Amino acid sequence: AVVSTQSTGVKQVNMANQLSVEQIDQYRETFKTFDKDGDGSITTDELKIMMDFLKSDASEEHLRQTIKRVDANNNGKMECEEFLELIATHMSTADMDMDSNSEDNMRDSFRAFDRDGNGKITTDELKIVMQNLGKNLTDEEVTQMMKEADIDNDGCVDYEEFVKMMSK
Repeated sequence: AVVSTQSTGVKQVNMANQLSVEQIDQYRETFKTFDKDGDGSITTDELKIMMDFLKSDASEEHLRQTIKRVDANNNGKMECEEFLELIATHMSTADMDMDSNSEDNMRDSFRAFDRDGNGKITTDELKIVMQNLGKNLTDEEVTQMMKEADIDNDGCVDYEEFVKMMSK
């Protein structure tokens, strides 16, 4: 990500060359999901919830350091623009270093949704995960999400479909 400093001293990120408009919108929604109190920032506690969702065993110190790396205004929290910087940086690094780690992270994310471990995400599993994230979606909304991801129309999302959906 390209970072510039204005006269205020606050870093601003230009992610135009890193993230598409659609990706930025999607990551803003993700940010809002984990911003439990809706104050426009993610604390270490809220970041811990995100990492737990991804089945990551990040230590409290690692979470603090993650926020500190992108905390342009030094308030100890990660605002949405800072979150986008983190994502853009991560994606840029991932693009340069496509190793088994990226695959492992994708598989871990898939496992977070595949609650029963059968290799398929069902509508019920998706709804439970979204509820755990504080998103109480209607059955219609969950069904729509499934339709968008379920390429082979078998009523479930397998790993390959999940990867394609996450890559959009």
